[in-house]
Amino acid sequence: AKCTAHNNGLLPHCEVCLTRKPNGGRTPACSPTTTETSSPWVCGKCTLKNSNLLPHCEACGAPKGQGVTDTAMTLPERSRPQKPADTKSKTRAKEKKKEPVPDDGKKIKSCGVCLDDKHRSVCWRRPTCGCVGCMECWFRQFVVNLEGSGKLPTCLCRGTLYTSEFQSFLERYTLFQTSRLQSREEKGALVAKVQDLLKKQSKMSFDVNLSVLEKDGVPCPGVDCKMVVFRNSDNISQCVVCTQCKNDHCSLCRSHPYHHIISCGEVARVRAEYTEWVQRGRRGYLQRMAALDDDYKKKLKAYNDARTHHEQEKGRLQSVAQQAARDEAWKAQHCKRCPTCKRVVNKLDGCDLMVCGRNYHGGGNQNGCGAQFKW
Repeated sequence: AKCTAHNNGLLPHCEVCLTRKPNGGRTPACSPTTTETSSPWVCGKCTLKNSNLLPHCEACGAPKGQGVTDTAMTLPERSRPQKPADTKSKTRAKEKKKEPVPDDGKKIKSCGVCLDDKHRSVCWRRPTCGCVGCMECWFRQFVVNLEGSGKLPTCLCRGTLYTSEFQSFLERYTLFQTSRLQSREEKGALVAKVQDLLKKQSKMSFDVNLSVLEKDGVPCPGVDCKMVVFRNSDNISQCVVCTQCKNDHCSLCRSHPYHHIISCGEVARVRAEYTEWVQRGRRGYLQRMAALDDDYKKKLKAYNDARTHHEQEKGRLQSVAQQAARDEAWKAQHCKRCPTCKRVVNKLDGCDLMVCGRNYHGGGNQNGCGAQFKW
């Protein structure tokens, strides 16, 4: 009766205002006495449904009774629970859409050589250009190219097959034919034929690459560099940079470093003039300038000290090189190499039976592999 809230009849008090239930009452303590209190009224101004206990509209403030039509509040129908979405099926559907269709998806293909309709399982499609043909026609064409014409295997579009493509075709053709052949002799002959074609293709490809290398390739003039660099033109001087040692040189005269200002014919003259300047011209220039300016006297003294140190270091290195040459000559006369590890072994005395790394009868242990050999 205090707050007009509907309560469960089993509760001893109101859930909202905590008013105790009257003794002996079978209805909730705060339940309305009439059913009209639960019927909302509709505002005639803004059509909002308001509680029957309110004297005016909650939205626009219009008083109750102006254009009001009492209507019973209807609760919305309980919506049916929806099934959870099957995420796995959606993922599978997306994966199926992403999967590329092999070739054009047709089981029957037209051979580009014999023009017959063949099943896709007996056809081979070149991945580079997309030309399709049956494997029998491909194989016969490659045999004619290698053995008859003496050329590299060509495609239907006249393009030369790469070595990887040719190897891939031979592997598939071998598997296709060995599954059809019965006897071991036929299978062995097929494998031998395929290996022979592969050897011919490899040798022919090497010869073609070698001819291109001899025509457009320029060996790198760098020390201990075996790289070959290709040039764009035969008659134009170009700066070529080696991809291995990173040295730049001329594509025509192979001079290193590259001469950016002068021509190839002037390289020898300019180098001779520079050598003359380094050996004698610089000292004469410093001597002439030192007689006129005191600052050049310091430069001349530093130059003479550096030149003296250079000559001493040059003499020391020459003596070391001469001693190394004498040592090598002595080892060539008195020593031999172990036939197993190639270590230098010197025979002091005794018989010709030797053990690498020690004396034959024990003792004198050194670095060696332990192999026995005869002097």
